[in-house]
Amino acid sequence: MIKKTLLILLNFLILIPTVKAADFTTSLEGTSTINAGDSFNLALKVSGNNIWGITAGLSYDNSKLTLESYTADNGFTATVGSNIVLDSTSGHNGTFTVLNLKCKASSSFMAGQSTMINIVNPKGSTDSVMLTGVETSKKITVNIPEIYRPRLSQI
Repeated sequence: MIKKTLLILLNFLILIPTVKAADFTTSLEGTSTINAGDSFNLALKVSGNNIWGITAGLSYDNSKLTLESYTADNGFTATVGSNIVLDSTSGHNGTFTVLNLKCKASSSFMAGQSTMINIVNPKGSTDSVMLTGVETSKKITVNIPEIYRPRLSQI
C-alpha cells in the first residue's frame, strides 16, 4: 500500500508544470501627464544580464498618439513599428536604456483622457540562449487646463 501511494505521488509530481522566472524585465520611463498636442519622450529600459538582443510588440492607441521618432541607446541598433527589434554586438548587464521614443498626442486626445503604451511579449537573447522578459505599460494622461479645474472656494 505504501509503495502504491508513493508511485501515485511520484507520478503526480512529474506532471506538475515547472514555472520559469523571467530572464529580464522591461520598464517605460518618462512623463505620465502631458498637455494636449504635446510631444513627449519615453525611455525603454531593460534589467538583465548578458543581453545582446530584444524583440517585443509595441502597442498604443494610434488615434491618440503618434510615434514621431526613436533612437537606440547603449550600443543597440533599432527597428521600430508595431514590433521593436533591438540588436547589439556585445552583451549588456544591469539596468540600461535600450530605446528612446518620441511620441505626440493627437488632436483627438483630449483633456482628462488617458491611454496606455504597452511593451508586449518581450523576448531576448544572449550570445547563445533565448530569454523571456516581463511586459510593461505606461499610462499617459492629458492634463485638464487649470482654468477648467474647479476651485475649492467655488465648491
